[in-house]
Amino acid sequence: MATTPEEGKGPPEASSQGVTSRGFVGLFSGLDLPNLIQMLAMNNFTGRVEIRHKEKSGELFFNNGNVVHASAEREEGVDALERMLAWTEGEVLLDARSSSSKSTIEIPWHALLIQAMARLEDKKAALEPREQETFPRSRSSAEILRARALHSSLLKLRGVKSCLIGEEATGELVCPASGPASIRELFWELAGLCRTLEEIRPEASGGPPGRISLILGARGWGLARLEQYLVAVELEKGTAWEGLEKKIREMWEKGQ
Repeated sequence: MATTPEEGKGPPEASSQGVTSRGFVGLFSGLDLPNLIQMLAMNNFTGRVEIRHKEKSGELFFNNGNVVHASAEREEGVDALERMLAWTEGEVLLDARSSSSKSTIEIPWHALLIQAMARLEDKKAALEPREQETFPRSRSSAEILRARALHSSLLKLRGVKSCLIGEEATGELVCPASGPASIRELFWELAGLCRTLEEIRPEASGGPPGRISLILGARGWGLARLEQYLVAVELEKGTAWEGLEKKIREMWEKGQ
């Protein structure tokens, strides 16, 4: 007897947890967007992520863990991601079967998050100056504004993938002020490396190095001490840290 198309397909395959082969589709609860992106990136997710926030919606497309396209509210690329990062709650749907023909983002996911969140913070600071008070009181408003201005300027420089600024002594990240725990942990690790170099190179031998470049997790970094701050810059391949570090110091001195 002839079978219908549906009969010929047979039952859907299922995993040990009863999820069919069409892939998992569901909602996430209590997980903010930066940490969701980090989780998907670290698991090399490929597919589409739909984000719904009240009457608004947006989407992210991943390819082997990196975000390759974002769209929301008629914006695309980093601008669209910024809009979604500002949403504090909503629903998320994953679809591992979808892909995008567009490519509006070409930087690694970690650099993308740092850049997008820094730009979002700059916009918030411009609209709500009092938000500076969320920083520890040991830092003056002038110090915070100076660090934020430098951070924003550095992200625009050629050869810079991402940038972190914080206090070397404590390993506390200042810019960006929010984001996945992995970003704060990365800065803490970089600050620890600087302190170690200072300990093993006493003042008698010329003191700690003023210019540091290193490879950490297959990523190239340049480190510069600016007063109590440590500036960590993720470098694009082929970027000379010496010239860039000199420019950073000039920008800091001018208060840009």
